[in-house]
Amino acid sequence: MHVNGAFVFKRRTSGEETQITSISADVKGKYVIIYDDMIRTGGSLIHAAEAYLEAGAKTIAAVTTHGLFSRGGLEKIKQSGLFECVYCTDSHPNAVLMENDFLKIKSVAG
Repeated sequence: MHVNGAFVFKRRTSGEETQITSISADVKGKYVIIYDDMIRTGGSLIHAAEAYLEAGAKTIAAVTTHGLFSRGGLEKIKQSGLFECVYCTDSHPNAVLMENDFLKIKSVAG
């Protein structure tokens, strides 16, 4: 299977706010998986998903290494209706406690 890479370019407007400036690939009709190393409040992730949908993405899921999900971040992501699901490692206790049908946890243990 061939997987193309795409990047969302963002500009940080404050300590917690970002603005999407562009996308580096044609995602029209594609299943997009967004990787973010750490998700806190979900704001940047939601903005990236909105940009991909605006560019024609068919379906979006997210993958993160560290799911902190502070200040209701996971609920904001779910309520946005933009994501099929979120995959996360068990590297942070918040994520482990929140596991459900939407948030799928994978262990980093050997």
